[in-house]
Amino acid sequence: MKSFIIIILLIVGSLQGNAQKIATDQRLSGLDKEVQNLITQYHTAGLAIAVIHKDQVIYSKGFGYRDIEKRLPVDTNTIFGIGSVTKSFTAGLLGVLEGNGQLDLTDVPKKYIPELSFYNTTMDDCIQLHHLLSHSSGVPSTSTESTAVLFGSPNKNELVTRLQYLPPTAAVGEQFIYNNLIYTLAGIVTERITSKSWEQNLSDLIFQPLGTENTYANVFTASKDIDFAYGYAVDATNTIKRVLPEHIPMRSAGGNIYSSIEDMAKWATVWMNEGTYNTTQVLPKSYVHKATSPLQKMSLDTTQPIRHYGYGWMTHTYEGYPKIEHSGGISGYTSNLAMFPSEDLAIVVLTNQTGSSIAYNITDNITNRLLDIKSSDTLNHEIRYSNTFTIDPVNTPTTLNKEHLPSQDLQAFTGTYYHPGFSEFTISYDQGTLYAELPFTKFRLEHHQDNIFIDHFTEEMPLVYWNFLQFNFQANDTGKIDHVLINVDEEPVIFKRVR
Repeated sequence: MKSFIIIILLIVGSLQGNAQKIATDQRLSGLDKEVQNLITQYHTAGLAIAVIHKDQVIYSKGFGYRDIEKRLPVDTNTIFGIGSVTKSFTAGLLGVLEGNGQLDLTDVPKKYIPELSFYNTTMDDCIQLHHLLSHSSGVPSTSTESTAVLFGSPNKNELVTRLQYLPPTAAVGEQFIYNNLIYTLAGIVTERITSKSWEQNLSDLIFQPLGTENTYANVFTASKDIDFAYGYAVDATNTIKRVLPEHIPMRSAGGNIYSSIEDMAKWATVWMNEGTYNTTQVLPKSYVHKATSPLQKMSLDTTQPIRHYGYGWMTHTYEGYPKIEHSGGISGYTSNLAMFPSEDLAIVVLTNQTGSSIAYNITDNITNRLLDIKSSDTLNHEIRYSNTFTIDPVNTPTTLNKEHLPSQDLQAFTGTYYHPGFSEFTISYDQGTLYAELPFTKFRLEHHQDNIFIDHFTEEMPLVYWNFLQFNFQANDTGKIDHVLINVDEEPVIFKRVR
C-alpha cells in the first residue's frame, strides 16, 4: 500500500507542479503522459528533460519529486548528479588548456606529475594525455575502481603512487578500458598546470564562461542548494527509498558534477555549436571536433554494433543517424545526454534514481518522435533499476560450513594485510563474528568453504552493488596465515599480512 501511495503522489506532483515550459513541437504531443507512465513502471522518484533543436530549448520540464518525503517537486533548476557525463567537462578542461598553449594532448602525464610512474617504463614513455581521455591507457578498470572505492582515500593524489603497482591488461592504445580513476589523473594534471583545484578550474574555465547557475563540482556544495534532488533507489517491495550520496574523491573528476537540466542544455549547446554558447567561445573549435571523433573502438567484438570513444563522449549511429552520447550513473542518480549533430538536436535526461534505464528509454522515445523513426526495437528497453539491500545485524555470527571447515580457528585469520597498489585493511574477530575493516567500510564475513569468506555490509553505504568480494586466506609452510587473495581485479590480488 505504501508503495502504491508514493507512486500516486509522484503522478499528482508531476501533473500539478512541474510544467515549466510547454512543448510547441507537435511531434512531442503526448510525451508528458508517456513519461508519467514510465515513472510509474520504474518507481522513479523524479526526473527532468530538456530538448534542444537549432540552439533553441523546445522542451524543458520536470516530473516527480526531488524530495519525496517533503513532496517537493522537480523543476528545470533542480540539481541532479550527472555521474560520468562529468568526463566531458574534465576532458574539456584539458581542451581549454591546450587551446591556451599550456599543454599538448600528446604530452605524457609525467611531464606535469614528475612523481608519477606506471607499471613499467614502456607505459611511462607511451601513455599520453589523450590516452587518459579516450580510455586507452591499458591501465585496468577493475583494479583502479577497487582502489578508488574499496581502498579509497580523501587525498586523491594517493593514486599517483599506487598506479605503478597495477599491471596493464592491454598495450597502450590497443584497447578501450573504461577507467574512472584515470580521469582523476587527468584532473590532477589540470591542477598541476594551474595551481588550482579541479573544482576551481571547472568554475574558472567552464562554468563561469558558460553562465551556469546551478552546477557544482561536489555533492556537499550541491546539496546546500534549495533545489537539490535527493537520490533514491527501490527496495524489494518496490518502495522508493532515499540512498546515501556518493563521495569518492579518488574518482571525482570522472563523475562528481551535479547540475540542472537548464545548465546541461547550455552544455549540450556548446557541443552542437563547435564550442560556442551565445557569443562566448567556451571550448576551442578544434578540440570539439577531436573530442567527438571516433578515436578508440570500444569493442573488438565484430558481431556487436560499432561504437567509438572520443574524449568524454561515445560516438555511434542510431537508426542511421550519427550520434554523440554519454550516460552517467552514481548512487541515487542516472543521466543521459545525446546529440545528433546532423539534425542540430540534443536531448538531456536527468533522474534521481539509482542504476535506472528510464533515461535511455525517454531519450530514445524523444529521438524517434523528432526524427520520425518508426522502428519499435529501439523502445524495447528492459525496465532496469537498482535495488536497496537488507543489512543483517552487525553481530551476526560467522557460521561455518561444516562440510568444508576452515583450516584454523577464526582468530587465526586476524591481522593487517597490505598491497601497495590498494593500501591496507584489517581482519578482526569479536564474539563469534569475523570482520574485514577497509578504508571504505566494515564488512561482516560469511564463511563460504575452506578458507574462503564472502563480504556483507554492516552499515548503509552509498553503493548498493558491491557484495561480491571473496577473501581466500592462505597459509605458509609453517601453517600460519600470511596472505589473502581478494578478487579486486581480473586475477585475484595478493594482500600480504604485515602484522
